[in-house]
Amino acid sequence: MKQDVARTGTAGLVFPGAGIAPSGYEAQFFNRHAGLMGPLMARSSEFTGTDLEAALTMDGMDGLDALSTQVFTYAYSLGMNKVLLSKGVVPVLVAGHSLGIYAALAAARCVSFEDGLALVKTAYDLATTACQSRDCGMLATAGLTLTEVDEILGRLAAPTLLRVITNSSMSQVVAGDLKALEAFEKAARDADATRILWLDREVAYHHPTFLAKACGDFAKAMAGIEFKDPAVPIISSLNADTLTTADQARDFTVQNLSSPIDWRAVLLAFGKRGVETVFETGPGTTLTRMGRFVDTAFSYLNVKKISRRGG
Repeated sequence: MKQDVARTGTAGLVFPGAGIAPSGYEAQFFNRHAGLMGPLMARSSEFTGTDLEAALTMDGMDGLDALSTQVFTYAYSLGMNKVLLSKGVVPVLVAGHSLGIYAALAAARCVSFEDGLALVKTAYDLATTACQSRDCGMLATAGLTLTEVDEILGRLAAPTLLRVITNSSMSQVVAGDLKALEAFEKAARDADATRILWLDREVAYHHPTFLAKACGDFAKAMAGIEFKDPAVPIISSLNADTLTTADQARDFTVQNLSSPIDWRAVLLAFGKRGVETVFETGPGTTLTRMGRFVDTAFSYLNVKKISRRGG
């Protein structure tokens, strides 16, 4: 790992959000680097009142509630970030996918680890409260083009139904009320989508209507959190802007909760800035798999690939 990871060229770090699937190598990597990762996981376990280390199995995350899953991903991601830094990986850019932005902020030293934990919980609490009794959720599709997805949305003409995450030209996430999502699911199957997955049946993250109030409340709650200028530029998943100031990062963090995101644009921005290797910094390999469908020249390393190399 000392040679493979440290000599991968210009590096960018990306941090996964909710809905990741374990790769099976998380425990191996954690145990090898427990000295660096353990304290963060222990503090996060204390924060949630749940033993998050117990999730370091293939099916352990299934036993966590939604908030604990998000905190686990946050803590594991920042622990992996510490390992990469210790091995000489110095990123030129960072970005977070959806709820992964909180880990990206902490990795860029824009907020402290503790404040990042507070952001994860506050965002979760506000989003779940905003969506209570709304019967809404999120549905991921793969194998349909953007045009095909938008055609289905136009045909259904459901006011609440929106494409809220664009991962690539062949992978999108739609959010809205459950009845409309069920109609979209049927239409997507009829259109021969290769994969359809319910991400959430209670919260519609990145939905401008459902989370409008939560966004305003989030801004108020963040008033007491200190933001610093990022030590590493952050690429916005809203418009691919490069965030270099505390004010920019704060504004983006607020808007991220209730605005559709374009992960494809983030990766293209990485490519334009000369990134040669993207490190998926966290559990799972979801971002690596999605990145294969975006036209970029860089390679990916993740917890699975690094572990197989003995890292």
